[in-house]
Amino acid sequence: MLFQHILDKKLSYKAVVNEIIKEFPNWLMNIALLLQTSNVGSAIYESIEDCPAILRSDVEKLYEDILEQPDSPEPFNDFLKMYDIRAINSSVRVLYALKEGSTYSPDEQISEILQKNNEILSVSEEIELKEIVSKLKITMGVPLITGSLKLGVDMVIFFGYVMTNMNV
Repeated sequence: MLFQHILDKKLSYKAVVNEIIKEFPNWLMNIALLLQTSNVGSAIYESIEDCPAILRSDVEKLYEDILEQPDSPEPFNDFLKMYDIRAINSSVRVLYALKEGSTYSPDEQISEILQKNNEILSVSEEIELKEIVSKLKITMGVPLITGSLKLGVDMVIFFGYVMTNMNV
C-alpha cells in the first residue's frame, strides 16, 4: 500500500497514452482532409470542434500557441510533449513543415501525413488487441483460480474426514 499511488500514477499514465494513440489517428485524418481546403492553422482551428476529448485541450493550446508564435516551431514541438510519443511527434513535425511551406509539394506532405497516420493506426490496433487478450486472460484466469482454490479446500476437507474416520 505504501507505493500504491506510484503504481496508480503509472497505470493512469499508460492508459492516457494508449487512449491518445487510439484517438490521434482520427484527429490527424481530419486534419489531412481539412488541409485540402485550408492552411495548417485554419485546419487545426476547424478540427477543435470534432477533436476527441482527450486531445481537445492540447489541440486548443497548439492553436493558441501558433497564434502567439506564428513563425516558431515551438508550438508543434510542445504538442503532447509530456507523453513523448515518437510517432505523434513526427506527424506534428510534418504539419509544421507543411505550415512553413517546405520543398515538398502539399500533396506529398499530405501523403506523408497519411503514411504516419497509418503507422499510428497499426500501433493503435496492436494496443487494442493487447487489451482484448489481457481481458480474455483475466476472464479465463478467474474461474481457473476459483476452481483451484475450491479443489484445494475440498481436498483438505476430504483428507480431514478420512483421517478422523480412519481406525488405526
